[in-house]
Amino acid sequence: MGVSLREILASDFFSEASVLAGKEGLDRIVQGISSQDAPTGGQWARGKELMLSTGYLFKGNIEYFKEVIIEANEANAAGLGIKVGRYLDEIPEEIVELCDELKFPLIDLPKDSAWIEMGNAINEIAIDRYIEKLTSFIQVYGNKDHDRKIKEIIEGLYNNIGKPVEVYDFCKNKIYSTFNKSIKNTKLSDYEFIWNPDCKHEKESLSEKFHMFRIENLENKEDSLRIVLPIEIDNIVLAYLVVWENQEKSDYYDLYTIRLSFVLLLHEYGSIYFENSFKDKFQDELIRQIIESNFQNETQIIRKVLDTEGLYLCISIKQFSHEISLYDHREKISRCIYNIFQRDEIIFGLAGKDEIVMLYKKDKDIHKTNEFIKISISQLIKCFENEVIKGKFVAGVSRGFVDIKNVKNSYTESSKTIDISRYIYPESKVVLYDNLGPFKFINIEEFKKENMSIYNEYIKPLTLEEDGQELIITLKSFLECNQNYSLTAEKLFVHNNTVRYRINKIKNLIDMDSEDSVERLKIEIVLKFLKLFN
Repeated sequence: MGVSLREILASDFFSEASVLAGKEGLDRIVQGISSQDAPTGGQWARGKELMLSTGYLFKGNIEYFKEVIIEANEANAAGLGIKVGRYLDEIPEEIVELCDELKFPLIDLPKDSAWIEMGNAINEIAIDRYIEKLTSFIQVYGNKDHDRKIKEIIEGLYNNIGKPVEVYDFCKNKIYSTFNKSIKNTKLSDYEFIWNPDCKHEKESLSEKFHMFRIENLENKEDSLRIVLPIEIDNIVLAYLVVWENQEKSDYYDLYTIRLSFVLLLHEYGSIYFENSFKDKFQDELIRQIIESNFQNETQIIRKVLDTEGLYLCISIKQFSHEISLYDHREKISRCIYNIFQRDEIIFGLAGKDEIVMLYKKDKDIHKTNEFIKISISQLIKCFENEVIKGKFVAGVSRGFVDIKNVKNSYTESSKTIDISRYIYPESKVVLYDNLGPFKFINIEEFKKENMSIYNEYIKPLTLEEDGQELIITLKSFLECNQNYSLTAEKLFVHNNTVRYRINKIKNLIDMDSEDSVERLKIEIVLKFLKLFN
């Protein structure tokens, strides 16, 4: 951003200053001040600073005076200020001509002001100018239109620093942008390379306090520079503010302006976070009422949130790690869900520390297939497992869309799907109720009780052997391969004779009639649910 010399000299503080030479350079930008009273020429100039000097070293040394001006001009300094009359009674004509030729401003400074007062005055001009512009969009803070507020903030930032600005919003799955149209319902994981590059890059910390950093892509220099600030509440990243520098690093005042805009965005996302947290707690209560009520009379909370004319699909997701509680990861869970589903199509809550229940609303215009649902839930579980460390998740999906009076039954289906799929589809993370086939009629506790005799007769004797685990695995594979020795050996990666040896040993231990298809099926089913009996 910075401030031009012209603006500085027009301020009240510099009203007594005058331009001695180089008037055509008054639009040069000032980012700060530096002192030039050391016998080292202009070599310490870093660009865009107003160099201040008492003139002591220039007295009687016009060649050194020229050297300082030439070096400072080459370094793109904004100009040179001198208190004429303190050590230099007048400026040599050669110096005036040189400054005019270079369009390098030479300023006669106010006599009674200290360097620090001048620096403060320049900073105040820059800060006041930005705060004045802030008022154009601070006025919208009286309403609850979060979209409008965020757009106003980044547009204000863009107008001040002249660099494209974007906000990657995890709350709404949206990208706010000043140089492209905002993108809605986007998969933000596709943009992770922006704040977490997977290529060779350099990361420069600009603020430890706000985790503000600059990223430079070392493999592709074009349009690679960017400043990134995570917008965090309770250690949860709700959005990323990204400023694209386009090969020109932001100056001191730009960075200051970015920080101010970040604070405004942090305030805004704080409000969004609070509202969503309240809503999510409200949904927990809703979910509990759904799975516990008989829906003869809908409660006020159900009527308020659910569409009584709508149809819903129930999805249960359980985690099987005793080390974590989902209540400790509510915000991460919310972020994952809203990264996959739109807010108006999903209602969710925690039914307990190990279970998430989701109600997916049927879209009247778009028919979502089972495959679409399965893919979406798979993406969601992947997000959970990345966000919730140590969590292992399995999802069950009810048989179809139902009205609110039947949602409780749908929840029973989805929950039951998880319980049974752990045995018959142990590697699957998403299982549909219809995938269970005849297994859907199994009641886990009753099944265990009724089939304990089969386990004791055919399975338990094998577990007592030293190689019991190998025997059970071989028996299970042998039956699944339709009692084919070669296929079983191939499946287990062992020799054919090894399979024959084990099967003969099994037949000696248990009285199994493998030719009776019904008896064989009973054993196969018990083997499917083997973990239930252990």
